[in-house]
Amino acid sequence: MEYQRRDAEQMRERIIDAAVHLFEKGGSSIVSMRKIAERIDYSPAALYLYFKGKKDILLALSDKGFSLLYQRMLPVASTPDPKERLLELCRVYLAFAAEEPEYYRLIFSDPEVHYPNPTEDSASKPAYLTYSLLQDATQECMERGLLTAGDPLAATVGMWSAMHGVASLLSGGRMHVVPQERLDSLADDVLRFILR
Repeated sequence: MEYQRRDAEQMRERIIDAAVHLFEKGGSSIVSMRKIAERIDYSPAALYLYFKGKKDILLALSDKGFSLLYQRMLPVASTPDPKERLLELCRVYLAFAAEEPEYYRLIFSDPEVHYPNPTEDSASKPAYLTYSLLQDATQECMERGLLTAGDPLAATVGMWSAMHGVASLLSGGRMHVVPQERLDSLADDVLRFILR
C-alpha cells in the first residue's frame, strides 16, 4: 500500500514537472493533458488517474508560483521594523510580477484558476503563507501606531489590490502617462503613499 502511494506521488510529480516545463516555455495556454502525456511518454487518459483535468494541474502550478513568491518574501519576514518589512514585502511582490510574469498572471489573473479559500491546513497552503506574511506585517504596523488602526484584513486586501494594480500596469506596459524615468521609483512612491 505504501509503495502504491509513493508511486502515485512520484507520478503526480512527473506530471507537474512536465506541466512546469510547458508552462515556462509558453504560459498556461500551451499546457494540455495531451502535451503533458507526450512529454512523460504516458497516455492522456491515464493522467486523469492523478488529476481531474487541466484546471487541477494549473492549480498545482499556482501552488508552485505561490511557493516561489513565498520563498522570495521569507528572507524579508525577519526585518525588525514592521513598516520597512511591509514595504520590502511589497517590493518583492512587484519584483516577482516583473521577473515571473507567467506565474504572476497564473496565480492572480488566469480565469481557469479558482483558488479555494486558503487556510493554514488547506491544499492552498502556499497562498495562505504568502498572504499571512503581508497581514502579519500590516497588523504589527497597526499595533505599533505606524498605520492607522483598523481592520488588518481590509488593510491587507486594500494594499495587495493596489500592488496588484501597479504590477499589472507595469507588466502590461500600460503606464504611458508616466515618464520613463519615473517608472523605477514609481512603485516605491505608490507604496509610501499607501503606507502613510
